Amino acid sequence: MAKYIFKTVSQDVLDTYDIADTSKIHLVSAYGGYQPIYLLQNPTLRAELHYKITKPVSDTLTGKGYKKAFVVPNCPMPMDRLKSCLKEHNITVTTDLNVADVIITHNEIEGKFENGNNISTKVLLAKLWNYYAVHTSHTKLEESLLYQDDKDSDKFGNHWHLDDEDKDSIYDMDYITGLALELAFKIDAGMDTVSVSVAMNESATKQVLTEEMLSMLMAQLDGGDEDKELAYKILPTIDHKSNYHFLWKLAQTHGYDLSYRSRDKDLQYWYNKSDMETFYDFSAEQMIIWLQEKNLLNSINFRYLEPICREQITIQNRDLYVFNVKVKPEYQKFLKNE
Repeated sequence: MAKYIFKTVSQDVLDTYDIADTSKIHLVSAYGGYQPIYLLQNPTLRAELHYKITKPVSDTLTGKGYKKAFVVPNCPMPMDRLKSCLKEHNITVTTDLNVADVIITHNEIEGKFENGNNISTKVLLAKLWNYYAVHTSHTKLEESLLYQDDKDSDKFGNHWHLDDEDKDSIYDMDYITGLALELAFKIDAGMDTVSVSVAMNESATKQVLTEEMLSMLMAQLDGGDEDKELAYKILPTIDHKSNYHFLWKLAQTHGYDLSYRSRDKDLQYWYNKSDMETFYDFSAEQMIIWLQEKNLLNSINFRYLEPICREQITIQNRDLYVFNVKVKPEYQKFLKNE
């Protein structure tokens, strides 16, 4: 649970971001009660907060001396795995921002919601369209309730039955949580932010995908349930920034099946970071071009992929003509051993 997303903030924080009027606080139904949020018409502030919170300040955890990390809620990386990665740096996780000395951040902090649909309790920021705020005279709450159809109709009835004086229309509004404001305030005061990807990439438990491991994983993924489950545990430990040609091969043979393992958060995080979906759609030639554009093409991955490209060449009129196929001059340097 991330109930600590919802909080009121000090006047200093409000003043810093020009939110002087605390009457803009509304309540939302969440975690079995009513939680405070701020509603503003200020997309510039929402964008500013998003940028501050998601932009990493430091590109490493090594040698920084961090002791306690606050993880931004809705982290795409499984918490058990992240804690394990942080433990390698002698860093523990805390849900108290005031005792943390580093923030582990990511991009999954914002959503867009409309037409009275339920608002995710995991996001820090949101764009809202077409909601109602129900007044205290009806809800008997001190602040207005941001009405969500599924959550609130049983308690307060359908908002269509309310008189106009009992509700306000919210057609276009920015939803900002207290935690979003506090995080930005801490970052402005100098607290470091580090991407969750850094924690994963710096982990000593990562392993390079070799040809032998590729063969083993493919066999496991083609095997029974126990073999598949073992492969699903191994894959998230694979370094997704090396041996792209083997990652491409894995995507070609099993990318489609892996895409349906969405319930496995650890595997899905690795799947997305590894560009499996992109590689699944690539031919061998497209993979070579992609590697070249990323300045990642070398003789090892080229000599693996080029023979596959050669097999895919289509030539017509073979009965009348002899064709001589050569690698273009600009690629011939990759035919040599490194």
